[in-house]
Amino acid sequence: MTTSDLAFCVISNAIAGFITRPPRTRTRRIAEAAMVAGCVAISVATAFRDALWSVLGTGTLTSVPALAALTLGAGAATSVIAAALLLPRFPQGSSGPRRHHSDAAGVHPRRPGTNR
Repeated sequence: MTTSDLAFCVISNAIAGFITRPPRTRTRRIAEAAMVAGCVAISVATAFRDALWSVLGTGTLTSVPALAALTLGAGAATSVIAAALLLPRFPQGSSGPRRHHSDAAGVHPRRPGTNR
C-alpha cells in the first residue's frame, strides 16, 4: 500500500465513518493526524522532487538514496511539525468525539403507535 492510499483511507473513513471505531486517546489521535500529514508530504515530495531538490540548491537529483532522503525526510519533518502543532489543540485526557451508530435513526425502527 502506498502512502497516498493509506492517507486516503484514513481521511475518507474519518469523514464518512465507514468503520466505527472506539474513542481514541489523545496520543493516538495526534499520531494518526501526524501520520496522515506525513503520508501526504511524501506524495507531494515525490511529485515535485526535481523542483524541491533544486530549491535545496544541491544540483540535480541523480541517486536513489538522495531521493529516499528527500521524500522520507519531508514526510518525517511534516509528521513532527504536525504533531507539535496538534499537541496544544487536544487537551490532556480528551478521548475525542464518540460516535454511536446504533443510536442513529432507522437502526431500531419503532412500530407506529408505540412509545418506548
